[in-house]
Amino acid sequence: MTARAAAGAAAGAAVGAAARAPARAALGRDVCGHWGSAIHREWLVTNGLGGYACGTVALANTRRYHALLMASLAPPVQRTLLLAKVDVSVEYLGQRYALTANEFADGTIDPRGFVEIESFAVLHGIPVWRYALATLCWNSASSWPPAPT
Repeated sequence: MTARAAAGAAAGAAVGAAARAPARAALGRDVCGHWGSAIHREWLVTNGLGGYACGTVALANTRRYHALLMASLAPPVQRTLLLAKVDVSVEYLGQRYALTANEFADGTIDPRGFVEIESFAVLHGIPVWRYALATLCWNSASSWPPAPT
C-alpha cells in the first residue's frame, strides 16, 4: 500500500468514526432564530477524500468557500465547487415558508428562513436543521455517501 493510499484509508476510517459519533452540541431557537447569532455559527462535514460541505447555521453563504458539495477531483487537492446552495421553501396549510437565507451587499436579508429554525445539530456526521412551521416540525439534512475504504 502506498503512503497516499494509507493516508486515504486512515482518513476514511476517521470519517467513519466521526459518522458514528453522537452530536457534540445542539443549538436551539435562541441561537438559530436570530440572524446575529445564526450567521456566526458555522458547520463543516468532510468526506475524507478532500471534499466537504460547510456553511452557516442560518443557511446563508457568507464566505466564498461555503458549499453544499465541494468535491476533490484529484484527492486531496483540486477542489471543485459542484453545489453552492439550494434555496428551499415549503408550503404548508396554504402558507409558504422559506427555509434558507441570503444576505445581499446592501445588507438586505431575504428570505429569512432562519427564523423558522427550531434547532441545529450535527448527528452522526450529518448536519440537521429542525424547523417549526405552524403545527408542523420539519427536518432537513445535508449528506452524501461515505468515502470508500
